[in-house]
Amino acid sequence: MTKSKTAACLLLAFAASGCFTTGEPAANADDGGDAAADATVAVDTGGATAALPPLTAAEKAACVANPTGCLTGTAAASTFTTTPAQMTAKLYRVFPYGTEQPLGGPQLVDDAGTWGFGGLPDAGLDPWGHYYVQVEADFNVDAGVGAAVAAIVGPLGVPSSGQPIAVDVPPVQLNVLESRVPGGPMRLQWVLAHVFDPASGAEIKGGPTWTVTIAIGGTSQPVPWSSADGGVGAYFFEFSTPPAAQPSYTVTVSGAEDGGAPATFQLVADEPAFDGAIVSPDNGASVPANSPLSIVWTAEPQADYEVVQVFQSSGFASVYVSPQPDPPDQTEETVDAGLEAGSYLINVSYAKTNCPATASGCVQANTVSAANVTAN
Repeated sequence: MTKSKTAACLLLAFAASGCFTTGEPAANADDGGDAAADATVAVDTGGATAALPPLTAAEKAACVANPTGCLTGTAAASTFTTTPAQMTAKLYRVFPYGTEQPLGGPQLVDDAGTWGFGGLPDAGLDPWGHYYVQVEADFNVDAGVGAAVAAIVGPLGVPSSGQPIAVDVPPVQLNVLESRVPGGPMRLQWVLAHVFDPASGAEIKGGPTWTVTIAIGGTSQPVPWSSADGGVGAYFFEFSTPPAAQPSYTVTVSGAEDGGAPATFQLVADEPAFDGAIVSPDNGASVPANSPLSIVWTAEPQADYEVVQVFQSSGFASVYVSPQPDPPDQTEETVDAGLEAGSYLINVSYAKTNCPATASGCVQANTVSAANVTAN
């Protein structure tokens, strides 16, 4: 039996799912650079950000009375030397990427630097273990040229501890992807970094004076700028031979514009202790061409979300990807348009995405189940 191997895959907005095959990958698998337009996390505010008012006194009082039914915290951008024009917070039921919409917000952070979800009129958040909060620091909004630098924290559970969560937006947005096949070793696939000038909030888009590196064990790996023209519009490095995943990572950023002093940022992983499985269609099955295709997988409540991807078996070109992450209580997704006649690889990626408030970004650790099908 041929051992499963990794094939390079489509890069999504905030994360990507690992692409695995039950057979050998193509020799020249696509590196997913066609997703460049979605890769940037800098948010164009268009000169204004529509946001709800800060929490009212009654809403704050409701969370004081029912602290475990709320998610509350503070927001700051302490490492920036410029002050954000405003800060907002959003609440998501699933890790925010693709077309995932917030449950609450954007909510303006108040003058005291606080935010909260679950007070009146909501009367408490539903019990759930996979909430994420995104805090955005908006710069130069009044000038009409603003960009928002985002920090994501999660997964967060309700009932909560009732303690406020301190979110300090750093001048970087960091994402690391680890993945493995069921039962296999976890490997580091890629690292992506958006870097922002602490003096202005503007995104740094390459240039010889800025460098980004990631430490993997005792090795320092440069992360080069990958231009939006044919790249991903970020500092990005994909490993041709993925190294063993690490419990944590240190990313170092330095640039002449900020005096050349390097700044270090930490990431922490949460490796899945489970394996998922595709229930339907069976591996090797034939499915009707050009008809809705239902993909079913086993439930895994420890996962933060799942993503479905379908690839052509020859060349591994992506033909379908979930428009938004599926929550762990969902076990089915339908490809409405179906598949044209041909051979395909289906991947279901179970993700543990760890974005603690004490870190400076997210590590997505995936276990990926695969099935080969033929559309006739």
